[in-house]
Amino acid sequence: MKKIDWQNKLILAPLTKGGHVPFRRLCESFGADITISEMAYAFKLFHGDKREKALLRRTSEQGIFGVQLAAENLGVAIDACQMAIEEGADFIDLNCGCPIHDTVKRKMGAYLLQKPRHLTKLVEGMVKYSSVPITVKIRSGWDERRINALELSKDLENAGASAITLHGRTRSQRYSKEADWDLVAQVSQAVKIPIIGNGDILTFYEAEQKKEQGQCASLMIGRGALIKPWIFKEIKEKASLTPTANERLAIYFQLAQTMKDYYGQDEFGIKRALPLLAWHFSFLSKYRPLPKEKFKEQSLNYPLLQTRLDPHEDWKEGTLDAVLSTNNEKTHLAIAEKLLRASSLEAESFLDFL
Repeated sequence: MKKIDWQNKLILAPLTKGGHVPFRRLCESFGADITISEMAYAFKLFHGDKREKALLRRTSEQGIFGVQLAAENLGVAIDACQMAIEEGADFIDLNCGCPIHDTVKRKMGAYLLQKPRHLTKLVEGMVKYSSVPITVKIRSGWDERRINALELSKDLENAGASAITLHGRTRSQRYSKEADWDLVAQVSQAVKIPIIGNGDILTFYEAEQKKEQGQCASLMIGRGALIKPWIFKEIKEKASLTPTANERLAIYFQLAQTMKDYYGQDEFGIKRALPLLAWHFSFLSKYRPLPKEKFKEQSLNYPLLQTRLDPHEDWKEGTLDAVLSTNNEKTHLAIAEKLLRASSLEAESFLDFL
């Protein structure tokens, strides 16, 4: 079986809608060590769904790439694993944390947290018939009354899982409340396989604090990367990076160009990329500079990712910063279209959106 070093890695979470190839490449360029596909339904792959198969494409030839599957039937899961391996997956991650109704009603994702025996058998079978490592992403439990991550992690280790990612919230909590990194530490101490901690990382100093608190092998970052894709570089350099509005716009332009390269330079490609890039601005617009000396103490009381942050005091009306921080969806769409149709970047022209 292929070996992967899971120690001290920065991992881009499997992001539904946002985890497409162009965004993964952008994060990889900023230092993400491991990237993972959007969650793919094993049963759709089994039935030959072309859109679902497109989710299996590698990020690049350089980095470590995993495919995340949602599955509940072993035979279907094994076939989907083989398809992912043929497309170049270095490992397969089984999703046992997705809280959305569409997944749960199909008895997949977080639903499996309620069925530990079935989940264990599923992982055992995937490990037995796979030539690449099988990892599992779980939550704390189904709800606050049924937190079973500790017992479940022991079972998954015995089933042959190579690593476990623990998002320290229950399914019922979704993305609200503070992630439980003390639970991450309990699980890390209880099993021998690597535990990857996930939840509430928006700055390099929070990453350091969470890794120490969770005593985990590595960190997985989701929403923090959607807000600032350069977070991986920030963590590796151990510094609060505060790119200017022009520098941020250049990064967004880079994403737009990568999307055109991937989806196509023609009108069809641009129209396909447009709503997706506009969606990204619902996260990118939330960026605020959060220097350690000013925000570390606040972050210890409550995660900055969960805090409603006011617009930066220096971002005056009529500036590019004001444009990029707007939460107006029509403006997001207009910015996205301008970026996709531009052959070069003229930052001043974006002031027209004020």
